[in-house]
This record gives sequence, C-alpha cells and structure tokens, in this order.
Amino acid sequence: MATASFINSTTNTIQVRLNDGELYTLEPFSVITSDAGQPSVIKSQAHPYPIKARDDRDVFGADNRNNTLVVTSDAAASSSRYTITTNNTRLLNLNQYYFIFQDQVTGEDQTGSTDGIHISRVN
Repeated sequence: MATASFINSTTNTIQVRLNDGELYTLEPFSVITSDAGQPSVIKSQAHPYPIKARDDRDVFGADNRNNTLVVTSDAAASSSRYTITTNNTRLLNLNQYYFIFQDQVTGEDQTGSTDGIHISRVN
C-alpha cells in the first residue's frame, strides 16, 4: 500500500494532523556532518499516512479528495491549514512526499513528479 509521508523540513518542532485525525509531533531536522570531503546528511522526521481512494481520519484520499492538513509549530503563533488534492489516479499507487516548511508545503510522488498534486494554504 502506498503512503503519503509528511516531512518536517524546519528547524522547529511541529505537529501535524490530517483530516481531523490524531496529532503527531515531528522533531526538527538535523544535519549530520561527515568527514572532510564527504557530503553531510540531513535527518528529518516524517509521519506516513496510508493512501486510499477515499479520505478519512488519518487516511490520505487520492481520488480528487480534499485532504486537510493542519500544521502547528513552536515558532508560529497560530496553526496553518492546507488543502491537498491529487487529481491523477496513478497517484493512488505511488508513495507521496510532502515537505513542510515554515510557511508552505510542497509535494511530489516517488518518481519526483508534482503532476496532479495541488496544495493551497487556507489560512
């Protein structure tokens, strides 16, 4: 089964809630420094949700469904609400990755494509 993973791409602790489901805490990303001349590694926490045709609490709906993501951050005075819709039926079977930044969310499927993924900030 494919999953939609929501990834904390900030330097702050955040909480995520999908479709009025449970509240999950994601710690800030960290940079793991490597030996000289070697690339560093960025470690981020993510929460995966199952993808199904119909949305539900803690389930990402991939068949033209409006999914509601609420993000709360230690650094922000209020929560941010996003509507995420996928209108490409192939996305039902592909893992999706949503990167949460301080003031926006971006997403792509496991092939790196953003086709059919629509994200809008509600507040």
